[in-house]
Amino acid sequence: MNVLHLVSQSHGEIGGSERILLDWVRHAEVRNVVVVGGGGPLVEALAQLGCPTYVVSKWRPHNVWSMLKEIATIVVAENIDVLHSCSVDGHLLGGLLRLKTGKPEIWFNHGPNELVAWSRFARFLPTDALLVASSSMGREQSRIGFFARELTIHPCLLYTSPSPRDR
Repeated sequence: MNVLHLVSQSHGEIGGSERILLDWVRHAEVRNVVVVGGGGPLVEALAQLGCPTYVVSKWRPHNVWSMLKEIATIVVAENIDVLHSCSVDGHLLGGLLRLKTGKPEIWFNHGPNELVAWSRFARFLPTDALLVASSSMGREQSRIGFFARELTIHPCLLYTSPSPRDR
């Protein structure tokens, strides 16, 4: 199975969702490919793991539409089976990419939900499964709504390797 992870941005640091992604790449028995909106330490860490990584411009509502064709081409070239969107930003692109390519998408929303208009729109994009990290995040997501077949609460255990700032 080939999984395409959509990470909307790398803020120059490896935070919680990036650590979870790195843990997945290290341990999942699938072929992982990552699309990152911007460079930084995450791209370097993925390269060290030998994970194919595509760096695209940081996406926001004004350029998501133009990125669909570019990333749909990656889906075909890498023979992707499943899309995995990290955060609301990731799902904004992943949900649209799901509609364009017909590939199933899993949206991991580690929260919190943002209050900007495009973020509120993303929750109405269909996804095959919504994964949240805590029961409180599940309650929050249920309160604001979502368009998924199922909501799964899965506590995330961060990988045991120290973060770069802990070294």
